[in-house]
Amino acid sequence: MKITDIETFSDKTAQAYADPALAVELDALAASHSLLDTLQAARARLGVSFDEFAARMGVTPDELERIDSGTDADLSHNQIAAYVAALMPRPRRNPPARGIGRAATTPRRKRTGAAALVPA
Repeated sequence: MKITDIETFSDKTAQAYADPALAVELDALAASHSLLDTLQAARARLGVSFDEFAARMGVTPDELERIDSGTDADLSHNQIAAYVAALMPRPRRNPPARGIGRAATTPRRKRTGAAALVPA
């Protein structure tokens, strides 16, 4: 197969939209799977409260409610970026327990001289 034999996505899309019945079905499918729907589903899977998620975004719960009740066209780039950033994992707040981490995995230096004669 040659690279010239592969049709582009835009070619396939144009072919699909040439059929009016298929075009209506594709538009309905696209409308049911919006960016906002995807973001809201990801937020639900995250399992944090609505208020906590609003705080993660840096907005009030009322502002998040307005964002959620809008459409993709209503979303600004900043709102999308804040929503996605709020979905990202948060760093751990507590330091690792003592004995865990680099110190526990670093090999001990071999004792030499008089120190080697003293039991550890």
